[in-house]
Amino acid sequence: MKRDSIFLLILLLSLCCCSQKNQQAETVKNDSITEFFRNFYTGCNEYFVQSDKADRDNKSDSYRLYLNDKFISFLKDFCYDDIVAEAYNYDLDIYGRDGIDSLNDSNLQSLHVEKMANEKNAYIVHLQMDTTHIQRLYTLAKQDGKMKIYAIGKRKHPMIFRNDTLRIADCPKSHSGYYHWHGFTISNYYSIADSMIIKPNYRVAVLTPYFENTAAEPLIYSDRLLVVEYKNRKWVYNNVISNQKYLAGWTPYETLVKPWEDAPDDFLERSDFLLSYSAGMGYKIYYTLGVKAIENELYLTGYKWEEHDSGLLFRKQIIQEYDGTEMPLATYRRYMPWKLRLE
Repeated sequence: MKRDSIFLLILLLSLCCCSQKNQQAETVKNDSITEFFRNFYTGCNEYFVQSDKADRDNKSDSYRLYLNDKFISFLKDFCYDDIVAEAYNYDLDIYGRDGIDSLNDSNLQSLHVEKMANEKNAYIVHLQMDTTHIQRLYTLAKQDGKMKIYAIGKRKHPMIFRNDTLRIADCPKSHSGYYHWHGFTISNYYSIADSMIIKPNYRVAVLTPYFENTAAEPLIYSDRLLVVEYKNRKWVYNNVISNQKYLAGWTPYETLVKPWEDAPDDFLERSDFLLSYSAGMGYKIYYTLGVKAIENELYLTGYKWEEHDSGLLFRKQIIQEYDGTEMPLATYRRYMPWKLRLE
């Protein structure tokens, strides 16, 4: 009798534990983060399937442009602007593995999300592809109150600017400490990649995170920054400088340029300073942003897109200009020059 009672107690405890595990799994499967990624993967998969079909059916360029515009609009709802800008240039590595053209319903139903240990907003998305298990790291962050993808395939921490001190959230120990630059106290995580004195009381600099260099610790990414000191006022912009990866032969972000004296009578001539980007070995692409301080705020005066082949047989130039305070620099998005290219 005693032995039967012990056996019954063990059986009840086992059933209770199984029920608890099932509830935990159900909670993870149906939480908002998992649903967010399932919707993102579903939307990306629809685009990849339609794009592949357009290639096989030899669809027109206008139809391909329609698909691409539709996909870009979708990405804007789910991703930060630097990811959207990247999508204009490259195929996004959504899954972290080559050779995956499309997902079926079974693949999408297998999707589950694991929160990365010791990271506030880093998640690993898992998928089962027949006998192959794939996973991809994502970092999430809120923008205008809405959760969005902050980085794909890497851990990324936001910058924090408070009381003239600039740092990264949860800075790696190998880059602890600070240095000073014209009234700013800047974390050693950032280095000054470019700087310019416009006037005695007006300075700008481009900061780049340490991930450009080799480090012993796991890499923590962050945005490149535009830093401005003007009449003892200080601004830090994390929405302007490109976050593209380094490739051989070119600088993957904008550099500071002074407007030249014989600049044409357009936004270039009206700017305090310019941000210039270029890429390509034979076929060249360029864009230039103009920035001006008006009544103690910074505004975009305009931006210009240019491209040409090596023999200058083909050349394209498009300009977008703004009047006065029409375009605050804080509202600029990194994909804007790439979008202008398609007009």
